[in-house]
Amino acid sequence: MHKRPTLRSIAELAGVSHMTVSLALRNDPAISKDTRDRIVAIANQAGYRPDPMVAKVMSGLRFSKDSGHVIAYVTRYGEIPWKVHHVYGAVYAGACERAAEFGYKVETFALGDGGLTTKRLSQILHSRSISGVIVGGVYRGRGHISLDVSKLSSVMYGYSILRPNLHRVSNHNIHTALLALRKLRHFGNKRIGLIVEAAVDEMCEYSWSAALHIFQNKIPKTEHVPPFIQDELDYEPFKKWMLKNRVDAVCGIFYGATDYIKKMGLHIPGDVQVASLDIRPDRPEIAGVNQRHADTGGAMVDMLLGQIYANDVGIPKIPRTILIEGDWVNGLSAVSRHRTAK
Repeated sequence: MHKRPTLRSIAELAGVSHMTVSLALRNDPAISKDTRDRIVAIANQAGYRPDPMVAKVMSGLRFSKDSGHVIAYVTRYGEIPWKVHHVYGAVYAGACERAAEFGYKVETFALGDGGLTTKRLSQILHSRSISGVIVGGVYRGRGHISLDVSKLSSVMYGYSILRPNLHRVSNHNIHTALLALRKLRHFGNKRIGLIVEAAVDEMCEYSWSAALHIFQNKIPKTEHVPPFIQDELDYEPFKKWMLKNRVDAVCGIFYGATDYIKKMGLHIPGDVQVASLDIRPDRPEIAGVNQRHADTGGAMVDMLLGQIYANDVGIPKIPRTILIEGDWVNGLSAVSRHRTAK
């Protein structure tokens, strides 16, 4: 009976160390391509198959809490205090917490005005042997970054950066909007309007306006309300839109709506109900959807570590997107009109 080939027996056949064999079979770029190809050919000819139990143990060692590995968290948020921002700060905190569970720490690197150039950042990552990077997106607008990820595992937050087209993690924006719209209708509202800044809708791949279109396909046309999507959400246009369309409920990402509604002399939730597509901890009275930003950050780390372990680097041939579902949170701004009517 032939003995099962091992890394050491493959190393003897190839005339290299067993560590070189291990790295070559994981397609590690530290080993030249010619050597990798030669070792893989020898392993295949010998009938080598990795032991799944050993792989599991090695995975645990690799991600042990004493490993001290670093994940780069790249931002282009400008001078906004993003670490305390209710979205960007929560995503970052979630990433840090999840990374710590695997023995990794997260370090931030700022691009753009007052920060690093992509060339300098690439040099830093390479010199420090940092193999994984999270691209945190940009604050407003869309665009691209010229970061060289050819030797990096990477994942991106949301859709604010178009190129390079990396693996992404995002809130499931369409489902978030549909959840809010359907909840408001379930509460007895008939004429429900969507309010969102044009730049925000664009930054989310028009998910908010797309969700409204899907929702309105299921309700009578007489109850359709055109979305209030403008570059700036000012009071007078908002008031005109509300009165013209006889709106009895609004949902969106715009907390100034509550002030505008009160300025019109209307009461919340009696006259107009309000639901946020992204609830904030400092506004607990506003009902809406919790987008689970911290969980989004954690999912980015999970996705990134999977790539690091598999030595999956560079721009992916088939980019994958993980969508995080939000959940509804009750608040005083949106309640059942059926119970109120009784």
